[in-house]
Amino acid sequence: MADVCLIFPPTVSSGFGRYYPASAVLAAWLAEHGVSASQVDLNTALALDLITPAFLAEAGAGGFFAEGPRIATTAMPAVAARLLAKNRARLFDSAGRHDFANPDGPGFLLHELAKPLNIDCAIDAIAARHGPVASQLAFYEAFYARVPAVEFADPEVVLFGLTIAMGPQLAPALALAGHLRRLRPDVRIVCGGPVLSLLAEQDLALLLESFPAVDAVVRFDGEDPLLALARQAQSGDWRPAEVPNASARGRDGAVVHAPLKAGPSLRQLPPAAYDPALLRDMQAPELGIVQSRGCYWGECTYCDFVELYGASHAFRARTADAVVDEIEQQKKATGADHFTLITEAIAPGFSLRFAKLLVERGLEVRWNSFAMVDHRFTPDHFDWMARSGCDHLVIGLETMTDRVLHLVRKAATQASNLAFLEGAAAAGIKLYVNLIPDLPSTTHAEAMAALDVLRGVQHCLANVTVFPFEATRSSEVGRDPGAFGLTLGGGAATTGQAEFTANHLGACDMAMTDTERRAAISAYRAFAAEVNAARAGEAVRRALPARTPERLFRVAEADIDIAVADEGVQLFNWRKHRGWSGPRGILALTTRLNGAAFDQRAFFDLAGGEEVGTALWQALVRMGVLEPAVAP
Repeated sequence: MADVCLIFPPTVSSGFGRYYPASAVLAAWLAEHGVSASQVDLNTALALDLITPAFLAEAGAGGFFAEGPRIATTAMPAVAARLLAKNRARLFDSAGRHDFANPDGPGFLLHELAKPLNIDCAIDAIAARHGPVASQLAFYEAFYARVPAVEFADPEVVLFGLTIAMGPQLAPALALAGHLRRLRPDVRIVCGGPVLSLLAEQDLALLLESFPAVDAVVRFDGEDPLLALARQAQSGDWRPAEVPNASARGRDGAVVHAPLKAGPSLRQLPPAAYDPALLRDMQAPELGIVQSRGCYWGECTYCDFVELYGASHAFRARTADAVVDEIEQQKKATGADHFTLITEAIAPGFSLRFAKLLVERGLEVRWNSFAMVDHRFTPDHFDWMARSGCDHLVIGLETMTDRVLHLVRKAATQASNLAFLEGAAAAGIKLYVNLIPDLPSTTHAEAMAALDVLRGVQHCLANVTVFPFEATRSSEVGRDPGAFGLTLGGGAATTGQAEFTANHLGACDMAMTDTERRAAISAYRAFAAEVNAARAGEAVRRALPARTPERLFRVAEADIDIAVADEGVQLFNWRKHRGWSGPRGILALTTRLNGAAFDQRAFFDLAGGEEVGTALWQALVRMGVLEPAVAP
């Protein structure tokens, strides 16, 4: 039995299979103050729902929605559905525990599968339910109706708390609020999280007016406001508009935004309360440990994360000793040995002290963190971090253009970027790098010159993600676009990395034409695909020798999807994370070979001779269509 039910709504497709730590942090805070809380992960529940055989079969044929548009069978969501149908067992171990986040497995296809369910539009458009949004919301409502979450019916629950961390969760969370109101009209519904903290007050008012199922919204640090609202719900004395950091309808029906109050010192936070029942369903849970809130640099003009803490200090941190204490406690309590530090950027001084403590205590763990390029990271830092179990760092590198780095007030230069990448890689730390090819005022020539520099350090990169630039209303760029060479109006109709239309600023950057911007982003994405394929161990293999008559092969049917396109066929290999186009004869040939072992001579006979067959053989090996087979 619980007083509060904390729910993480869908959809964070990049987080399928991960335990979002906010619920565990809030549950521990409530428990510390005498309020019990249960936790429900509807994001993982959605992932499990999407990979039921029936849904995969329907989605593979292009039918995602009971009523609404069909998806092209050559589109990646349908391709992903067909490949997941063939490889579903790979997502689970013998005990039925999922491992969606394993980079060597097919779990990344879940991200592609879920794309048709992504709702990224303004609050009034969500309320209006026009066009595709109606079908998408109907999908979520049907999903909620079949979720076997007994917490929803727990008679002791007086408050549902919904954490909305990412833009694509907003619409599904509002649909969930309506479902919960119909199911439990007696229970208060409160929404919080980074998405709502970034909204302007007028947008929060619109949300509360348009979705009456939501009783209150919490902004910024959620611990104290959620506790106060839970106690009001317990006592029946519901006055949310009087709770600091809350927005709610007042007694006259008008929306009131309560004054802001600083959040708690991070030294007051108890260890996060990870739910054993949720952990049991995961093969290798990766637990988040709060290290800081805010950013020790806090100057990047395009960043929203420095806006998330309201009246609190711009940067608050726990000591290295406290973080290591919690890691040790969580390892003993849960058995987990993989941790993520929750921080905007790990500071050099903290990282060295933290790494040395892990080594001194003999804690054999793996850990990762966000970090920023800072010249104070030395080879000694990286060596200690690697020794302590640092698996990887996520770096917002963005660009290699000094002029642009200075304009957006990054701490780095091209030279410090290169030194950081080389130093971390030399220590054996994997680097997951984020790039923004079109930061404000970047010219096409600058973007391509920066890409050439990146190619020179490609060996240092384990993963690359490319984000087109998006001006957001809550960032410094959004508040003063002209200072960064942007003009209002004429901006992209869709959002970029933020996936949060309600916070999108329509702005235009004339430094590149639309054609130049598309070309630059395409070139960066091609570079990312090359890096990611190579570092995933799925680089294009060298073609097999032209003559291998004594070996037997087969079609790697579980690895590939071949769909008929407008011209020829479209092939995708999930192990290589790559797709190709080819003539329709490939489909006919692989269909005839599928399931049987064959030698090269038999292949040449089917292909129409050795000359044609040799070229086709090399192409199919390159695409991962053929693999060695064990002789019968």
